[in-house]
Amino acid sequence: MNINDLFYKAAELYKKLTGIEANHQTNLGVIIADQYREQLAALTSEDMANICDNREYASILSRNRENSVFYRDCVILLLYCLIDKNPNEVPKKWPFEQEYLRVIYSNAGVNPQAFGID
Repeated sequence: MNINDLFYKAAELYKKLTGIEANHQTNLGVIIADQYREQLAALTSEDMANICDNREYASILSRNRENSVFYRDCVILLLYCLIDKNPNEVPKKWPFEQEYLRVIYSNAGVNPQAFGID
């Protein structure tokens, strides 16, 4: 699946989970896509569906929307897919402060310290 298709799918799934329209082309999304282009290209529709089948993610998005730009952007779903598929790789290329990633991992139910995120 190409990157643009992934973002369209992520925006659709974001709306399905939250009831809120998500822009599929944001600066945040572009920055993250540039860092993880190879890993994102390997994602499938099934990978994304697996994340969205877990209703806990709808709750996570709703709870955190007001406090973090990451949770107002559909790119968060792509990050959860990457974390689900290969949690070791995401921290190596993370373009922002580790604190953001620590929270994202924790909210996904993944121990960030297990992957070197303090």
